[in-house]
Amino acid sequence: MQIARELTKTYTTPDEYKRTGKIFKDKEDTKQWDISYISKMLSDEVYIGNLIQRVYSNRHDPSRKSKFRDKEEWIITENTHEGLIDKTTFENIREIKEKKQNYLPYHSLKNIIKDGKENVGVKIQRDHKKEGKYDELIQCSVCGRNLKKQYGPRGLKYHDEICYCYYCKGGDRLKLEKSHVRIYETDLDKILVDTLKRLFSCFYKKDKRLQLKIYLENISAEKINQVSIKIDENNKKIASLRINLQEQYENYVKGEVLLSDFKIESKKINNQIKTLKNELKVFDERIRNIKKKKREKL
Repeated sequence: MQIARELTKTYTTPDEYKRTGKIFKDKEDTKQWDISYISKMLSDEVYIGNLIQRVYSNRHDPSRKSKFRDKEEWIITENTHEGLIDKTTFENIREIKEKKQNYLPYHSLKNIIKDGKENVGVKIQRDHKKEGKYDELIQCSVCGRNLKKQYGPRGLKYHDEICYCYYCKGGDRLKLEKSHVRIYETDLDKILVDTLKRLFSCFYKKDKRLQLKIYLENISAEKINQVSIKIDENNKKIASLRINLQEQYENYVKGEVLLSDFKIESKKINNQIKTLKNELKVFDERIRNIKKKKREKL
């Protein structure tokens, strides 16, 4: 990240150079160097004159996702072109990267290693694919982004489990020396437990009468809602039957239906409407009873 910050101050990014041909940055240029790209550059043997092929599988098949091959399958041809840096420097960088990979300095381990400095550099097995407890659940209060997960220096192991640190540096992560927010998983656990304790204590301290009132109001509202749905259904059926009756009458006036047939059909429809209206009276009475019982209990 420090290398990326220094390059961003003066030079355009590789993509911007490819697009414009400019080496040095303008005031309007806000592009930042990608730290993952720099890491890749430091491991790419093309800079010492070697050609590497067969790195990816399915590279030319758009229907299949390309994947990294095992290093044993790579085809490495040495000295195909003039290198930009010498091999000694490249190997020194590779050794430094391999040495630092999956290692933590002493100040990061002093809280969890009790045997002193003799254990400095002990390798910690870290599974970056393992899900944290709060992944995708907490957001930055400054910029609204989901907090990212990393291995925190404090309390790295907690009950023999790896503990994470959640942080956010926003969009300008190279320019910001400080994070928007940084919080450890163990602290989140404490906050969650304390919050739950407060909620439960507040719940039990509330007036029982108020709890009963809220409970009865919710139950009554649910029952009234169920009856109201049935009332709406009956009203829709009555409206549909009346339209049907009007159509039958128009057909009789036009002479398309005999008077006897019209009387039979109209009588049938009127009986159905009457039955539905009787049901509506029952539903109205049921709603009044629900409200009455709620008042009596309160």
